[in-house]
Amino acid sequence: MELQYCTSSPRYPKSDGLAERAVGICKGMLRKCDEAGVDIELGLLEYRTTPVKGLKVSPSELLNNRILRTAITTNENLLKIKEQMNVGIGLEEVKSRQKEYYNKGAKERKEFESGDLVALREDKIWIPGKIIEKHNTPRSYIVKDQPGRVLRRNSSHLKKTNIPFVEQKRDVEIEDPPQNNNSNNIQTENEIEYDAVSSQNINKTNDQNVVIEKRKIVKPIWCKDYVM
Repeated sequence: MELQYCTSSPRYPKSDGLAERAVGICKGMLRKCDEAGVDIELGLLEYRTTPVKGLKVSPSELLNNRILRTAITTNENLLKIKEQMNVGIGLEEVKSRQKEYYNKGAKERKEFESGDLVALREDKIWIPGKIIEKHNTPRSYIVKDQPGRVLRRNSSHLKKTNIPFVEQKRDVEIEDPPQNNNSNNIQTENEIEYDAVSSQNINKTNDQNVVIEKRKIVKPIWCKDYVM
């Protein structure tokens, strides 16, 4: 059996909401246990015995077919084994209800094609871009911005536009050819004169004291008998 990795789009953690929610629950549990000075094992026990949203059973009941004993007083009859039936049907009903609510305000999103001009969202601004190709993961595209960067973005960060795409040319740095040691030690007369003049100008500017005019301060009459 081969595992197929499907990564989420950069800057779009919503696409991996299940994992993000699990991390948030664990962080909240650790923080509350630390603030209350409670052992983390008790926090995990409370989480496992809390009923799942939309169902009447907890994760421990689904695993052990019975309620676990907690710090809360529980009737002995409730701790007996009880087989859970039709749990899958309840989960499907919860999912279908969530899907129905979500689809009320949703609409079909048109896919982008190679060469489409788009506006690419970077932080809080939109910049011109161009679609290169569709990525092999859902709703992801490879785009190119004007400075020439090739980026992977989710379709929620893209929208069609009529703004012309003009790619900016990058400046190519050309390295200086290697010089001989003898040539490095040789200075022309012009270079020597320029260095002398520039050093004199720097010394002159450093020697000049900058004087800033201040507002004249008039002391009140009652201060004339005092040394201020």
